[in-house]
Amino acid sequence: MSDLTYKALVAQVNAYEKNLAKSAEQIRTQAKIIDDDAQDTGRVADQIAGKSVDPETVGETRDLMKITAGVSEGAIEFAAAADDTSKQAKASAEQAKTTYGGLQEAMDRSTLIGKYDISADWLQQE
Repeated sequence: MSDLTYKALVAQVNAYEKNLAKSAEQIRTQAKIIDDDAQDTGRVADQIAGKSVDPETVGETRDLMKITAGVSEGAIEFAAAADDTSKQAKASAEQAKTTYGGLQEAMDRSTLIGKYDISADWLQQE
């Protein structure tokens, strides 16, 4: 018999959902910092262009700005995907509760000795 129980599964899925939501927010915070860095790099490119720095260096600085902005956009997309996954995990936990919660409640109330030794196949509906 599996060591995974309904209660353990729901607890793990709920923890996973909360962890994903927290991670998504942390990623969003870092993406904002990266975006600020990209904007700062763009300002530096404009400033050095105004000081007659060679065009290659100005161009490289602008390229760095574009790359950094792209990293920020990618991080924001990743955070959005983590949000979606977090919502799906929450929905899965809710569906498990709807589908199996009644059975778990019945098992919890049961005074039957050896109730956890019953084969899961026997509990399946045909």
